[in-house]
Amino acid sequence: MLPLFLMLLAATPAPAGATGSEIKVAGPEKAKASDIVLPLGDSLRAVTWENLAEKPTAPRHVALACLVMTSEGTPVSCVPATPRLKVANIAQWNALFDAYGAAATTPPTAERSLTDIAALRVVNTRLRPERSGKGKADWKVMIFDEVFSPTDARPHPPPGEALAMSAVTLEKNFDPDILRMLYPLVAQRYQMAARVTITCHIEQTLTLLCREPGRIDAEQGQAPAAEAEGIYPALVFASYQAASTIRLAPKAKDGRDVAGKDLTLSFRWALPPGETPPSALPEPRPEGR
Repeated sequence: MLPLFLMLLAATPAPAGATGSEIKVAGPEKAKASDIVLPLGDSLRAVTWENLAEKPTAPRHVALACLVMTSEGTPVSCVPATPRLKVANIAQWNALFDAYGAAATTPPTAERSLTDIAALRVVNTRLRPERSGKGKADWKVMIFDEVFSPTDARPHPPPGEALAMSAVTLEKNFDPDILRMLYPLVAQRYQMAARVTITCHIEQTLTLLCREPGRIDAEQGQAPAAEAEGIYPALVFASYQAASTIRLAPKAKDGRDVAGKDLTLSFRWALPPGETPPSALPEPRPEGR
């Protein structure tokens, strides 16, 4: 079985049309910090660090070219960035993506691991959506600089008293739009609905550090077995990212301090009633793994 992070990459769809040549792609354009509305959280940063084949002893930069669905601000798939990289349409992107997948055993294992996990990090961030309009492309290649550092490591905290969501107060209301933003594209395609329950440690900063795999209760939808293997970890990672946006009030409702305790919370991932997957969402390309 593929490691957790590689299962997610395998389930990431690369866009495709009849030929792909008629679907234009803008860029490349460098991604700026101000473009990112949902950055990588500490939980996903830590779990991806643990999965590196070899961990850098100093900060290591990985340059990636990633295809972004501009209307959603969603990075879909990535390849290593090169100085002369140029993509005019989806067909050309698919060729790059497929070539990268076919070369999986060519680079040293550690180098490939670093690039794959950098891509996993990027596809779990979200950018500011762009309004569609005349002359605007639905797809854009953006260049990301993902940095790995020994400070990414976070030890598994010892188990603490588990609090329920009903026992705590959030510093600000949870934005339900976060779930719409993070709902994995491959899960949308198969209209998969599931509830993910995770237990996270409440840090001294009153934010959450999630290090456990969680429990997934599938409710509806069915994907091919090869895709389903990637959907479930994708939903767990999306839950880690959603939890990263939560900050708690310092006191529980009974007056006790919450820092140092655990919090059990659930996220339900599903399309809103009556909503269909994005019309531009392509068929999965399993051959591009």
